[in-house]
Amino acid sequence: MGSLFRSEEMHLIEMVVQAEAAHATVEELGRTGVVQFVDLNPELNAFQRSYVNDVKRCDELERKLRFFKEQVEKAGLPIAPKTEAGAAATEASSLVQGARRGRRYGGAGAGMAAPADAGGANLDDLEEHFVELEAGLVQLNANQEILDSAANELTELQCLLAQTSVFFDDAGAAGDVFVSQTSALDANGPSASSPLLGTGGRLGESAPGAGTASSRAVQLGYVSGLLEQTKMARFERLLWRATRGNHILRQCTEAVELSDPASGEPVSKIAFIVFFQGARLRTKITKMCESYGANLYETPDTASARQQLLVEVEARMDDLELTLDSAAEQRERVLSVIAASLEDWLDIVNREQRIYHALNLWKSDVSSRALVARAWAPVWGDSQIEAALARGVARSGASVQSFFEVKVTSSPPPTYFVTNKYTAGFQALMDAYGMARYQEANAGVFTIITFPFLFAVMFGDLGHGALLTMFAAILVAYEGRIARIPGRPEMFNMLFNGRYLILAMGVFAMYAGLLYNDCFGFSIDFFGSNWSRPSDGDAHLIDPDRVYPFGVDPGWAGATNKLQFYNSFKMKTAIIYGVTQMLFGVVLSLTNHLYYGNYIDVWTRFIPEVLFLGGMFGYMVILIIYKWVTVIPDPPLILTVMIDMFLKAGSVPAKDEMYSGQGAVQIILVFVLLVAIPWLLLPKPIILWMRKKAAARRAGHSHGGATEALLAPAADGTEPEGDGHGHDMGEIVIHQIIHTIEYVLGTVSNTASYLRLWALSLAHAELSEVILDQVLFRGLKAGSAPLIFAAFTVWALATVGILMIMESLSAFLHALRLHWVEFLSKFGASDGWKFEPFNLDAPVAAE
Repeated sequence: MGSLFRSEEMHLIEMVVQAEAAHATVEELGRTGVVQFVDLNPELNAFQRSYVNDVKRCDELERKLRFFKEQVEKAGLPIAPKTEAGAAATEASSLVQGARRGRRYGGAGAGMAAPADAGGANLDDLEEHFVELEAGLVQLNANQEILDSAANELTELQCLLAQTSVFFDDAGAAGDVFVSQTSALDANGPSASSPLLGTGGRLGESAPGAGTASSRAVQLGYVSGLLEQTKMARFERLLWRATRGNHILRQCTEAVELSDPASGEPVSKIAFIVFFQGARLRTKITKMCESYGANLYETPDTASARQQLLVEVEARMDDLELTLDSAAEQRERVLSVIAASLEDWLDIVNREQRIYHALNLWKSDVSSRALVARAWAPVWGDSQIEAALARGVARSGASVQSFFEVKVTSSPPPTYFVTNKYTAGFQALMDAYGMARYQEANAGVFTIITFPFLFAVMFGDLGHGALLTMFAAILVAYEGRIARIPGRPEMFNMLFNGRYLILAMGVFAMYAGLLYNDCFGFSIDFFGSNWSRPSDGDAHLIDPDRVYPFGVDPGWAGATNKLQFYNSFKMKTAIIYGVTQMLFGVVLSLTNHLYYGNYIDVWTRFIPEVLFLGGMFGYMVILIIYKWVTVIPDPPLILTVMIDMFLKAGSVPAKDEMYSGQGAVQIILVFVLLVAIPWLLLPKPIILWMRKKAAARRAGHSHGGATEALLAPAADGTEPEGDGHGHDMGEIVIHQIIHTIEYVLGTVSNTASYLRLWALSLAHAELSEVILDQVLFRGLKAGSAPLIFAAFTVWALATVGILMIMESLSAFLHALRLHWVEFLSKFGASDGWKFEPFNLDAPVAAE
């Protein structure tokens, strides 16, 4: 394997495999995870491919498995982790055989033996087995619904019989009860002399199913049932209008919680009975009850008949409860054995589906007896590929050995970096901006250090860094347990995948906090301050020859010019960090030019870029460091020195002179800057134009091939331009002009962009100090225990919510931008494409 500095060396291979060995070969190659297949049928859509029917079969099997999973989860059964599927599948098949034939409540029937190899990995066996399981589960569910509906109906009838007994007992006592109940419907209802209400009397016997009541003069009919409590008021009003008051409605005063027979959902229902006269009103009232979703039941009007029916209902409920228990137990057994093999089946179907998708990228040869495939693979993976081809032939029993050969191609290979669980997060950050060109210098290597360091510059606080480190350390310590948790939230998953990145950020933040001597907004005196501050005077230096061993002296904590000191220090260090990182990026571009053999870019691009960046901002960094380490009585502002270097080239005012010979040095630097710009702009197009003319002259003396000569590489075998652009002179000139303008202006803007390190660091420290002083310290000064507790709670919440979450996210995004734009643009083309090997052991991405 290659180093992480450059991507793995790749080549294009072509494999020839006998048709009967194709499936086994693809499976073996998928286990190695070192090849990325190339589509040899780009002209065909998904429905014209050779294995489209097999893909459809896998899709149908996935649908069945989703149905099985829904049923298992609905039953609340645990799904066993992925193991070797075995006898459980056979047991499930035998259990559902009788259920498919059952038509009674229990659905019980004689079982049949499962087909042979029902739990194996063969797709045909799985398909047959899943069809039986699905049909059996559908039948079990249908039987369960019938049983539940019957049980709910019997429960409602039992409740209704208990309530209507009161209705009929009261009805037989006196007719004035009917008048009062009906009159209560509306204040302006009919008078007591209406035909219906004027015939109060004892209820007579009703014919079976007729539901009639008789008095001495008039026969009354009735309808009884249960209605949802929320609908009763509307039903009552509509009933009054439809019958014009010619009815008697009796309802229970309290609702009963029951399961609806149709939906099975728990609802509050009220028992009711409506008395009326005439067949026409019966039809109208029945339709109204049905439109409101009321469940109607026939109830006898005599006490003995109701009591007999109630006894029958209770007996039927006892029998039905036994049947329900038996059906539920049978269904649970089926679902239990499905749950034991579900993950294995999902894995088998997913693997088969991916295999057939890969086979659709292959192409048949002329004889259709062999399949041809092309794939990108790392050079070090050839031995694994050869072994996988041999295993595929051995498994399938093919008579012809498979083989592969390396193909020469002009297509750019994919970029492949081999990472581990620590480097993967840093590499993913760089790949998110743009994949590095094939074997280009990898920014992800340096990001391992530079990213957490720049983050820490902005987030430097010992206490906040310790909290961040502890959070990441917990994720790292329990990574095995957390990785096995299914269905993790997406936001938490992002944090978990970046746990090592967060750990590095926390450690570097602690280091920067020690440098700044900042911990939750206050300083810590680790080694004894070198300043003394009397209560009634200014601070005094204790020992002029002593320097605080590490970080900022805690004596600056209470100084009146503390903000001015930190402001100057952090601004200058931000410039130093930025210029250093950009110069390092330009040096990395040199390694790319030398690796690719683009020597013209070394002379016409790298050298002027270094001269321009170093001559302007490199000189500024030198002045900053020189000013720090040299005692200057009246030091000038570096900003003034830089401005005067251009406006007053060659002459340095006495007050701005930092060292002898400063004027001569600065005029040389200005000259270098002025030369660097045309050097970056003109030589490369001129050299390429001269090469093109020379190639044209050489081609004029040869017979044919002029076009090939014009497009051929340079004599040294390298790509003349080095940027991947065409050889049209107009394009070359325009590209070089754009690059020159972008680099010159970008050097200034990128350097200014690094000042965000200073701004965010200062803002973080000041915000931390303000929260500490205005919240926690004020609560401590109050002296009251409740106020101290409240102040500490508010301070803790503000620390976590504002400083730990919002500020850390802000520092993270700014550090990401500095690496993507300011650093990566100095050397990275970021126009490559990622190597994504065919790997059957990789987890399937959620759709």
